[in-house]
Amino acid sequence: MSAPPTPGRRLARTAALSAAAGTLLVGLLSPASAYADEAPADEISSNVTHVAHVPKPDAVRSTNSDLAFTGDYAIGGNYDGFVVYDISEPEDPQVVSEVLCPGGQGDVSVSGDLLYFSVDYPR
Repeated sequence: MSAPPTPGRRLARTAALSAAAGTLLVGLLSPASAYADEAPADEISSNVTHVAHVPKPDAVRSTNSDLAFTGDYAIGGNYDGFVVYDISEPEDPQVVSEVLCPGGQGDVSVSGDLLYFSVDYPR
């Protein structure tokens, strides 16, 4: 049988539970993130120039989380899967493939001829 918690431990436990409850409340009451799919209004950095905008395909409309590049392709990781873009003509990028694979974060990386789609929970 364990000894009852000391007043210091009770206070620390109550503070931790209060902080967790407050964090949860703020998260629930905050506005939901929007899936912005509009071209940027202006340049964000003096050394970056906006040259094209391709709306996200319907199958993978969730939050973008990562990019990988290989040759003439850019791969956009997403919470719903990933999209492969042909960027050989930067002013006219084309969607080559879209893969629906819900699994969380959607970090993409390329090694040789392999594309890896890493997620933050099992599927």
